[in-house]
Amino acid sequence: MSVEFHVRPRARGSRSFTFVTDLDRILVGRGEVCDVRLPHPYISFHHATIQRAPGGWEITDHGSTNGTWVRGRRVHAGESVRLQSGDRVALPGFLLDVKFSPGTSAGRTADPEAVGCEIYRALLRPDLQDQEPRLEIDAGPLAGRILTLAPREAPYLVGREPSCDWEIPDREASREHLAVFADGRTVRAVDHGSKNGIRVNGRVVREAVLADGDTLEVGRTVLVFRDPRGAILTQLSRDTAEPTHLIDSFEEVERGDESSQSSVPPPPSSSSAPPDGGPAPGAGVRPPADLHLAPPTAAPAAAGPTPVRDVSDLLTSGSAPPAVARREARVGKAPDGTDSLIVALGIVVFVVCLIAIYWLLR
Repeated sequence: MSVEFHVRPRARGSRSFTFVTDLDRILVGRGEVCDVRLPHPYISFHHATIQRAPGGWEITDHGSTNGTWVRGRRVHAGESVRLQSGDRVALPGFLLDVKFSPGTSAGRTADPEAVGCEIYRALLRPDLQDQEPRLEIDAGPLAGRILTLAPREAPYLVGREPSCDWEIPDREASREHLAVFADGRTVRAVDHGSKNGIRVNGRVVREAVLADGDTLEVGRTVLVFRDPRGAILTQLSRDTAEPTHLIDSFEEVERGDESSQSSVPPPPSSSSAPPDGGPAPGAGVRPPADLHLAPPTAAPAAAGPTPVRDVSDLLTSGSAPPAVARREARVGKAPDGTDSLIVALGIVVFVVCLIAIYWLLR
């Protein structure tokens, strides 16, 4: 039996993408080992698994940060929910329509890495979509020059030969020193039979897959590989931590649920209600808008009368007439430093008067 996923990102104008597989256990997430790769910060590294079970198929959430929704209700962490052909699985930012078909997917299997890269590029900000990987000359005769590596079948040749894509006037470089392959997913640097070899990050290599920031030495010329678009994809695919700082690199997508209602109701159990105490399953439940990409804000306290704690509150709240408030303030006011000083001076004057009277009567 084959499983077909039609993935629609919840972004304006986005098209659908298709994954087809014959696997009995299908891992969904943004990690590079996932069978259905959705490289986006809203998706957890290992988000959920769809697997064959006795009597059909089921989906299990792996404690994802932002949740998995089936038939209008959230799947709890570790919970398995039965899936039927035609069901829609709602993930933050994506809708997955699942179809189970008899037979194999021969001739229809899509490379999950290739499809994942297509989804990734479609959701990037436009300014990042246009940033093709490139080589920059950091040191050497042509310092500051840039070679853009747009995807193509033929390699880019670098060397002293004028017919090369990038002619480098470096006497220590061979005529055709280096071949660079760019297929839209990775960029590989291959020694093209040079006399002095190539160095990547200081190491002599025959071939290497380049990553953003790598240095490449061709004779006395030092090249730096730049690929900000690839760097984001690498972090999404390999970093198990939640990459919330990368959200601004993508087009805005909706995070809520837009699940289609299945004709088969969810199983009647106490766990079928959403954890937030929302409506019953199948009633068009939507996940909370404050998905846990940031700490959720506290709910406002229930409205009620605000107790007046002292007289000063009465003076500002208008709860009592001004005259009454002033009277109560004067009666209940504790003596401050000025009052104490006046009392002390009065006592001193009284004592002085008593002493004067005593001397007069002697």
